[in-house]
Parts: sequence; C-alpha cells; structure tokens
Amino acid sequence: NAKLWHNLAHVTCKSERAQDGTLGKAEMKKCKKLYKKAVSLSPDFADAYSGYGILLGETETQTARQMLETAVHLDPQNKLGHKNLADLLARKQIDFPASKIFYENALRIDPTYADAHNNYGNTLLMDRDMKKVEYHYRQALRFDPQHPNALENMGKFFSPKGRGEVKASSGEHQDTKGEKLGKAAKKTSKEV
Repeated sequence: NAKLWHNLAHVTCKSERAQDGTLGKAEMKKCKKLYKKAVSLSPDFADAYSGYGILLGETETQTARQMLETAVHLDPQNKLGHKNLADLLARKQIDFPASKIFYENALRIDPTYADAHNNYGNTLLMDRDMKKVEYHYRQALRFDPQHPNALENMGKFFSPKGRGEVKASSGEHQDTKGEKLGKAAKKTSKEV
C-alpha cells in the first residue's frame, strides 16, 4: 500500500510540474500529502523517504536532508538515495565533504552510475581537482554515451577557453550551483 502511495506521489509530482520544472503552492501541498501518506503507511520504506526528500529539497532543506538520510539509513544499498543526498548537500552548499562521501557510496554500489559520476565531477570542481573532474565526466560518458549533462560538461571542459570556464551541468542543480562552480574553476585556470 505504501508503494502505491509513493508511486502515485512520484507520478503526480512529475506531471504537475510547470515547464520550468517547479511546482506551484497547491501542487506542492498535494505532493507533500501523498508522500506523507506513503511514509506513514510504511515507516521503513526507504523510497518514500527518498522521494519526499527530493521534493522538499526545493524549499525545506533541513527536512529534505533528514528524509534523505533516513532513506539511506533504511536502505544502505540504495544508490539513488546516496546520490540524491549528495546532490542536496552539494547543491545547497551544505556539506561538500559529506556530499563526496555519498557520491562515493553511490559509485561503490554501482560503479556504472552515470548520473553520480557527472554530479560528483561537478562537486569536485569546488576542489579544483581537474583530473578527478575529467575522470568522472569521462566515466559518466563511458557508461551513458548520450548523457546530456555529461556531454555538455565535457564540451565546456575542453572548450577553447580551457578548463577554467567550466560551469557544471547536472540537470537538477545546474542553476543553483553553476555560477559558484564557474568561479572556482576560473581560479584554477589562472593558477595553471
């Protein structure tokens, strides 16, 4: 029964989004209600916490973090839970060291996880570790040659302006993180 509510919440939230990917207040309230129902029906259903955490990540960062941490705790082998928690921690600039650990966990569980490689590469831009950034972008493309964000990131990485102009693209957190990552990467190009 909880799985049904979780699936309903997932489909509803996806279909209710505006063209820019956001949810209005009424739609957000509806999605929250569905995820709350799924969590209340089965407090040990990790996917419900994960979905709820992703939803809340847009507006309620602390609660989103708690939901995603619960999901990872309930199912330590859930690669999506680890990646989603890492994305939140990196996107909201909450805890970069912890985000790296969760990306590494996701990749330990599934070394072929292209989204995790791409987003981990984006996070590593903050450290200006360009060898690791390139490695993870290449891995993302190795496992998904048509990965749109990894293709864009590699294109920027090898642009004529060089590695210093990379502004990460990860789809879901490109806008909130891109500008700051670009600044960090620019510092690197000056140092080289």
